[in-house]
Amino acid sequence: MTPWYTYREKIYDAWRGKETLSLVSFDVKGTYNNVAKEPELYRLRKRGIPEKLVRWIDNCCTGRRASVVVNRYKTHEEELPHSGLPQGSPLSTMVFLFFNADLLEQAISNGDTMAFVDDYTAWVVGANAEAITEVIQQAILPRLKEWEESSGAVFEASKTVFVHYTRAKRQGSVCDRVLTFKREDIAPTGVAKILRVIMDSALIFRQHLARASKRAVAAAQAVRRMRNTRAGTTRQLSTAWYSPWCITPQ
Repeated sequence: MTPWYTYREKIYDAWRGKETLSLVSFDVKGTYNNVAKEPELYRLRKRGIPEKLVRWIDNCCTGRRASVVVNRYKTHEEELPHSGLPQGSPLSTMVFLFFNADLLEQAISNGDTMAFVDDYTAWVVGANAEAITEVIQQAILPRLKEWEESSGAVFEASKTVFVHYTRAKRQGSVCDRVLTFKREDIAPTGVAKILRVIMDSALIFRQHLARASKRAVAAAQAVRRMRNTRAGTTRQLSTAWYSPWCITPQ
């Protein structure tokens, strides 16, 4: 996975060349749940994954059942015919990489793409934001629509983020043209979250620093509350805090 600061440097490179970098980031709805099994198995075979392993993954995604437990009351188990990939399984993260690999490998002129779990991001570098917006609208968005139709996955237009990283706004020439995706307008905004880092259009990182400071204060206060607890209790609380919470599907 490419570090977030690599993308910061790409923005600086664009600025040094007196160009603009425009970024659009999408969120995949119900990431693992909406993975269609047949396209997934096809892409695994296409990548040369051994047939024995493909059949094993097929078995993991077949015949799954679930029930709900509330106050010691358990409902009857029901079949999950279209359950996608198992939630909470390390296998799901690796298998999902094969699911969207074809989309990531499609070349973008004067740009690139990246993905991390349910986030897909594409960016283009150009002379001005107006021209880049046209490229994204005519070249990138139709590609995403085609991938949706062939994969069964769904991008949530309402969670899409569109940002122009430009210094032209200092001259009063900000582009406010919106993108249109699945009949929804996506207006440019001033901030995007890339790999959990909040990157504002000026790369000042004021919002990210404020968020990090708030979380640090909360963590310090939590540690302070444990100062008078017994060593065994402190250890138990620390273990519970850092242990990953996951659900093992039936």
